[in-house]
Amino acid sequence: MKTFTFAFVLLTLIFITACETEPPPPVNQPSEITTEINRLKAVAEDRNLTVEDYSQLNQLTQPIPYYQDGLKKIEWLTEHGEADHAAHGLSYLLLYSQTGKEYACLIHDLSHIESYLHYNDLAMAEEAIKELDAQPWIDKAEKSRQRLPQYYKNFDQLKATVLDTVERLKNKNYSQTTLDQIEYLDKTAPC
Repeated sequence: MKTFTFAFVLLTLIFITACETEPPPPVNQPSEITTEINRLKAVAEDRNLTVEDYSQLNQLTQPIPYYQDGLKKIEWLTEHGEADHAAHGLSYLLLYSQTGKEYACLIHDLSHIESYLHYNDLAMAEEAIKELDAQPWIDKAEKSRQRLPQYYKNFDQLKATVLDTVERLKNKNYSQTTLDQIEYLDKTAPC
């Protein structure tokens, strides 16, 4: 009986370990993080933020990769005077602090890539390009189109432009045509 119990416990542990997916990221002091992000968003309404403004948020979120990756991009955008884009990044971090779910918007990511390319930071651009995936945006937009077709009359054109733009970027085609497509999507495509 002891052998059976031991074997059962061992098999259960192996099964649980094998079935475990990556644990959700630890949300370190979510209320403090949320409060700090809201403080930064309020400051951003009065003046442009500086990289130094993010120091407290950096400390609060230090061990969490999603925050650190987001802050790296936000700080870069801030250093380059892209306040609106930095504010979007803060909004994503706020949603994460409130829900624990990662949020991404392909259209905003494309516009950030356009900024990286504008300032000739190929390392940041190529890092962001590696993460591009048009399919989640397409799936979400198609569901929205089914509910609200009046707002998605040119969806097929947007979808084709998204797919073409992502392919161009993945092929390192940073031509003016590619940049123009990103601008077009930024102005017309829903997040």
